[in-house]
Amino acid sequence: MNLPEVNRCDTPRAMMLADAVCALFDRAFALPPHRWSTADSARHRDVLASLLTRPGFVLVTAEMDEVVVGAAYGYPLESADGWWDKVEALSPEFTAESGGRTFLISGLAVDPDWQRKGVGRKVIQRLLADRPEQRVAYSVLPGATGVHSLIGRPDTEPVGYRYFPPDAPIELLEFYTLRLPIRGNRELRVPGPTPEP
Repeated sequence: MNLPEVNRCDTPRAMMLADAVCALFDRAFALPPHRWSTADSARHRDVLASLLTRPGFVLVTAEMDEVVVGAAYGYPLESADGWWDKVEALSPEFTAESGGRTFLISGLAVDPDWQRKGVGRKVIQRLLADRPEQRVAYSVLPGATGVHSLIGRPDTEPVGYRYFPPDAPIELLEFYTLRLPIRGNRELRVPGPTPEP
C-alpha cells in the first residue's frame, strides 16, 4: 500500500490548502465520539483562517493523489492566549507562557478511510520534529483514544478537564502535556478514568 506524502507547509501553501484541510476535518469529525455540526465546521474554518498568519503557526499535511487525508497544526502559546484559562485549578507557574515554553497541538484530523494506517503518527512526528519548546499541550475528547496512540507517551501528564453545557457539541475535554523533545515512537500511556462532573 502506498502511503500519503507528509509535508510541512509554508504559509502560502497552508493558505492554498486551507479549504482542503477544513473539508478533511468535516469528514473526520462527522463520526463518533464527535458531534460536529455545520456551526462547528464554520467556526473551525474561521479559527484556521485566523491562525494561518500567526507567528510560529505550523501546518503539516498528508496528501494522497492531491487529496489531503491527514493534517495537524499548532503554534507556540503566548501568555495572552489564555489557553490554560479553560482548565481550572492550575498554578500560575504551570500556566506561565512566553512563546517559547509550550507548543499547542491545536488541530489533528485523519480521513476515516486512512485511520489506523500510520498517517496520523507520521503527521504528528513531522509536526513536533525539532520543536524548540519545553513541552507540548493538547486536549482530547475522553473517547478519542486514537489521539493518545499518536501523541501520548509514558511521561504524558493529565493536567485537567473542562466541562461544557448540555447544548455544546462536546461534553468534556481532557487536557494533557508532555515534555519535548520527542524522539521516535514511545509506548502509549492510556489515561485514567474520566472524573464525574
